[in-house]
Amino acid sequence: MHVVTTIHTRLPLDPADIRLGVSVGTVPALPAGPPRREDPPAPERILRSLPEREREAFLAEYRLAVDGARDPAGWPELLRFLRLWSFRAIAVNQPGYYEAWEQVSAGGGMLLEDAIKLYRPGT
Repeated sequence: MHVVTTIHTRLPLDPADIRLGVSVGTVPALPAGPPRREDPPAPERILRSLPEREREAFLAEYRLAVDGARDPAGWPELLRFLRLWSFRAIAVNQPGYYEAWEQVSAGGGMLLEDAIKLYRPGT
C-alpha cells in the first residue's frame, strides 16, 4: 500500500494564494516514499522446492552465476538467474509439466496462432 501525498506545482507560494478555497495546483497519487524493492529469491528455498531431478542442474548453474557475481557488475545476472529458477521451480511442480515438455520436445506442440483460435473462440 502506498501513502499518497501531494506536491505543490507552484513554489514559492504567493501569500495572496493562501486563502481558503484557492488551489495552487497539485499532482495527486504520488508515492510518499521510494519504490519498494523485492528481495531476490533465496537459493536454498529454490533448491528445496525443486524436484530431485532438477537439483543438480540448478546447483551447477548457481555456482557459475555466483562466480560471475564476484564482480559487482555480475550481480544483475545472478539476480536474473535466481528469478528465472524460482519461476522454473513453480513450473516444474505443476501436474503434467514433464509430460507436456516431452510432448513439445517430440514435435507434438501447437502453433501459437492455432492455440489462440482454440482457446479464444471468434478470433
